[in-house]
Amino acid sequence: IGSDQNGENGVIGNIDDLRITIGNARYFSTFELPKYQISNVGRSTDVKLLLHFEGDNNSKTIVDRGVSKISTCNCLGNAEISSDKHRFGGSSLKLDGTNSVVEIPDSKINWPSSFYTSPFTIEGNFNFSDVSKSQVLINKNNSILIEYLTVPVKMLAFTLTATNNQTSRFEYQFDPTIDSWYHIALVK
Repeated sequence: IGSDQNGENGVIGNIDDLRITIGNARYFSTFELPKYQISNVGRSTDVKLLLHFEGDNNSKTIVDRGVSKISTCNCLGNAEISSDKHRFGGSSLKLDGTNSVVEIPDSKINWPSSFYTSPFTIEGNFNFSDVSKSQVLINKNNSILIEYLTVPVKMLAFTLTATNNQTSRFEYQFDPTIDSWYHIALVK
């Protein structure tokens, strides 16, 4: 989360309330921007990862509230919890674009073999501190890539590569302003 697999092209800004849902497409034409923090999962087994990025300022400890209950989300580089900006709660994940990333072990999330043919939702709230550079928001082993691009035009790009190497790419013109929160979701 927050950069490509080499720690480059990273997010320059903050992320709050990141959720991965497998087996459920959460939003349709009746989408409304979330007004509250995503609640803890409770009995919902389709939420595989839920990161509120709550904690002490400068902390590198990330708590997963999804059903996978990952205990080893690694904040690498300058990635840290910050109370400077937050959409919900009192803090968010702060990334400076230089080797700042949260690493989530693939083995901790139960990615079913039917993942690419089943419904899913990957979503989070993003606040950009710099919109002049392209930035990788989420990257999963070169199979899921969500990025903000500045060339040839400012856009969000969503790329899915299935296990048979078939690639689907979706682009959406997107011109964010600095210091504003955006709910970005990939729903299939």
